[in-house]
Amino acid sequence: MPTTEPEHKPLLEEVLAYLPYSDIHSFAKGQQIYGPGNDSGSLCLLIEGRVKLLRLTESGVTVAVDIYQAGDLFGESALLSVPRDDEQALAVEPAKVMAWTAAEIANLIAGDPRLAVALMQVIVKRCLSFKDRLESLSAEDTSHRLGRALVDFADRSRAAAGHADVTIAPLTHELLAQYVGTSREIVSQHMSTLRRHGYIGYSRKGILVHCDTLRDWLHTRTKRA
Repeated sequence: MPTTEPEHKPLLEEVLAYLPYSDIHSFAKGQQIYGPGNDSGSLCLLIEGRVKLLRLTESGVTVAVDIYQAGDLFGESALLSVPRDDEQALAVEPAKVMAWTAAEIANLIAGDPRLAVALMQVIVKRCLSFKDRLESLSAEDTSHRLGRALVDFADRSRAAAGHADVTIAPLTHELLAQYVGTSREIVSQHMSTLRRHGYIGYSRKGILVHCDTLRDWLHTRTKRA
């Protein structure tokens, strides 16, 4: 499999060891990778760029389920072989993607069941991460949710462990609002507050997250709660 940056997580490396090369597809910024009217029914590997996964709730609200970066698998719902009319994957920036259909994955698993175990581990780990996020959405205020999201993005983007300060690629306040469940205006207010207190810095080049300082602040607020 191709080498991507940042460094693959150990569980994902195991999955990639059982997947063959496939054609690489390029997508322009804002282009739909799959969604209503264009569902390839494939499990995808992001080779380059970033992708946001959106879901439309029954009330008509668009929610950002996750933001994927190079080295991440996404689109695992294709393995259910059901329409994904309420799910949409869009390129946040120019992106390159490999994809395998559900039928191809089934054939690969039949040939080597270790792929099924590796995929299951990655998906379970993702579910546990979603559980933590749901707890944050239901129990924490906006500034806490936003700070936790920025730390998470920084942890996922760092090339090596132990970095106190991590710069992540730019994220619009609209996208962050969809991710933490609020409005763009409120996100802008809280981003300014976090920057004023020295937890983050940002410019057009990216968002500088002072991970240790921000994590300490989150921990202090959790203890007080």
